[in-house]
Amino acid sequence: MKKIALRTLLLLALCVGFLYLMQRFGLLRVTDILAAFENRPSTLLLLAAVQILTAFLMMIRYWSLLHVLGIKAPLKQTSSATFVSTAVGQWAPGSLAVVEVLRVGLMFGSQSNLPSPVVSSGADVGIKARLAIASFADRLIGFLGILLTGFVFSVYLFVVSPSPESFREFISGSGFLFVSSGLGVFGLSLLPFAARLKLARNAHHKFKVGGTFARSFGGRTWNSTLRHIETLRHNVDAGTRHPLRLVRPLLLSMASLLLTSCSLYLSALAIGQSLNFLQIVCAYPLISLAAILPLGFAGIGGYQIIMASIFGLFSVSPAVVASSGVLQSAVVLLVSIVTGK
Repeated sequence: MKKIALRTLLLLALCVGFLYLMQRFGLLRVTDILAAFENRPSTLLLLAAVQILTAFLMMIRYWSLLHVLGIKAPLKQTSSATFVSTAVGQWAPGSLAVVEVLRVGLMFGSQSNLPSPVVSSGADVGIKARLAIASFADRLIGFLGILLTGFVFSVYLFVVSPSPESFREFISGSGFLFVSSGLGVFGLSLLPFAARLKLARNAHHKFKVGGTFARSFGGRTWNSTLRHIETLRHNVDAGTRHPLRLVRPLLLSMASLLLTSCSLYLSALAIGQSLNFLQIVCAYPLISLAAILPLGFAGIGGYQIIMASIFGLFSVSPAVVASSGVLQSAVVLLVSIVTGK
C-alpha cells in the first residue's frame, strides 16, 4: 500500500513538474484552455460526446473478444467492469496494468450473480485465464488497429505530399511515420507465427533457472520474466487460432483511433487553434507508444511534451499540440470518472 501511495505521489509530482515546465517555456496556454469553457462550450460538449462514443466502442471490442473465447458475458456486466476499471485506472500508477487486473477481477467476481453461466461451454475452470487472454488481446488488437490505421493514412499523406528531395526530408515527415507504423504492423503480424515455433514453446523450460541462484533476487527476476514471456506466447497463440473472428474487434479499434484523433482535433478547435486531421491520425502510432510511459498523472504531463515533439515532424506549433493534448486528457479523465460511476 505504501508503494502504491508513493508511486501515485511521484506521478503527481511529475505531472505538476511537467506542467510547470510547459508553462515556463510557453508550451502550455492556460488562458486559452480556460477560455474554451467560456467561449466554446459546444465544442467541449462535442469533444466529451466523442470520448464517450470512443469508450463505448472500446467496451464493445472487449465484449466481442469475450465471445470469441466462448465467454458469453452480458453487455451490462462487461460495460460496468470496463468503465469502472478505466475510471479507477486513471488515478492509479501503472494504470494500464491496474485497469486489466481490476477488469478481470470484476468480470470474474460478478459471474456468480448472473442468472446463467457466462461460459458457453465447459466448467468454471479456466475462466480467469480466458478473461486475462481477452484483456491481453483487447490491448494487442487495439494497438494493431492504431498501427494499421496510422500506416494507411500515412501512406496516403506521403503520396499526396510533394516528393522528398533528400533522405533527411523523407524522414522528417509522413515518410518516417508510414515506415515506422508499417514496421509495427509487420512485427505484430509475425507474433502468431513466432508464438507457434518450437523454440518459443520450449524456451520457458530450456532457459529456466534452478537451484540456489533461482532463490536469489536475480534468479527470481529471471524466472518471472520467463513466465511473463510464456504468458505472452500462450495468449498470442490462443487468441489467433481463429483470425477471422478478430476482424470485427480490429475494425472497432480502427474506428476508435479515428474518434480519438477527432477528439484531439476538437481540442485544438476549442482553444481557438487548428490541427490537420490526417497528420493527427498518422502521428498516433508513435503517440500511443508514449502513452505507456509513466510520465505524468492520468495522461497529463510529459505525454504532451512527447506529442509536441512528434508533431514537430510536420512543423506544427508545439504550444498548440501541448495545450490541445492537456485539454483532451482532462476531458478523458472527466468522462472516465462519469462513466465509471
